[in-house]
Amino acid sequence: YGSPILVLNLVKKHEKKKQEYTLSEEFCGALDYIKQFVPDDNNIQYLAFDMARANRSKHRRVMPKLDEIARRYLQQTGFFQNFPLLVNDKQYFYDRENAIKLTPYETFFVQTGVARVNCVDCLDRTNTAMFAIAKCALGYQLFSMGLTDSPHLQEDSSVE
Repeated sequence: YGSPILVLNLVKKHEKKKQEYTLSEEFCGALDYIKQFVPDDNNIQYLAFDMARANRSKHRRVMPKLDEIARRYLQQTGFFQNFPLLVNDKQYFYDRENAIKLTPYETFFVQTGVARVNCVDCLDRTNTAMFAIAKCALGYQLFSMGLTDSPHLQEDSSVE
């Protein structure tokens, strides 16, 4: 898919026993090592989100935060579409603050980059983050086909 490579690290950062934290530090070191050999135009972007800690906080804003991350990721990678936009408001995809940057090639758009989610032996966190990214992509795809009024699927959307 090309670049950027967007790495979302869900490993715990705050623990009494520094188990996941230690792995996270080593993972960051490995990424830094790899980055020195990767050309700037094939960049690797790293973001850490201690999802377990956010879930324990009194506000429990895990899904809204993951939705925000997913929108930012999709703005950078775009998505594949092999037909022209069917919505009247094509500017939504180009000019608005939360719009996806799509790369037009005649009548289709290509995805340029990939999101990678990292966690330690925990499918719950990984699956939840990937669900948020997939839901965001689905929202933009449905909107681009003219099937929804907005690219943002609400939590209580019947599409889910």
